[in-house]
Amino acid sequence: MISITEQELKDNITKLLSYLLNKKDILENQILVELPDDVKNPFINMYTTYDNNKGIKIPVLDTFPSNKTENTFVLIQFEASTSDNENQSLGSLQGGVQDINEGNVVQENLSITTDELGNIYVTPSKPFIDILNCIQTTVKSIDKKNNRVYLDNVDSMLANTVTLIYTQDTNVGQGKILPIGLNLIEKISVDFISNNMSVLKCMYAIMLYMQAYLRLSLSNNGNVYLPDVEFKGNDYIAELNGNNANLGQQMFYRRLEITYKTTQTINIPTDLISLINVRGGDNIG
Repeated sequence: MISITEQELKDNITKLLSYLLNKKDILENQILVELPDDVKNPFINMYTTYDNNKGIKIPVLDTFPSNKTENTFVLIQFEASTSDNENQSLGSLQGGVQDINEGNVVQENLSITTDELGNIYVTPSKPFIDILNCIQTTVKSIDKKNNRVYLDNVDSMLANTVTLIYTQDTNVGQGKILPIGLNLIEKISVDFISNNMSVLKCMYAIMLYMQAYLRLSLSNNGNVYLPDVEFKGNDYIAELNGNNANLGQQMFYRRLEITYKTTQTINIPTDLISLINVRGGDNIG
């Protein structure tokens, strides 16, 4: 199974930002409380979704916007992935040879449902053999007959969906697989960007508040360990040049840099390994 932590971060930041911009008490009495009125009041009027404020959406993007109308946004970028030289980083065996029909590992983002008794659960899209992990919370019980996985309470700031990792009950396929692991150190940057310094100050305060939840969600991710969250960056983005549609705009940013270790596991069919050994890797396929 190959994990996509970048998408998980994007989903969580989108949910957290939407949640906080709709919570007057948290935003005004905790996050922005130290900022002067002339800085925070225009931001509150423009971007919050309570008290009949304008509620302009702050998009969370993975590419730089191509039009000039996006003056405030969050940009998430995958920066690097390098071998973890302190651990066996290439081709380390993650388990014994397995039958393919023992089950494939599946990772899904699933919507939370509540039953008639108030219990929360998710329904995997495929029948499952075993539940390996639920990133946002813990598994309370499973109901294989109805293909349900019951969960403990989910943090209201990350509600509606959870990420479930399970083995799929395929009962199909023949042959053997060999799980091979790649130990990596990966880095993702999260930039809070605006052409208005007052807005950016408010965004930075929100960023400080959010980073604790992001660290927790990464720590609860079974595919990630030793996450490190660090603030970096200068005020002014000098890279807006060339053919960029925002040429001429003065944009400012604050950066949250997230570094973590992960093991990406790839299930390789043993007949493919035999083919590589016999042919030296030539003419495969």
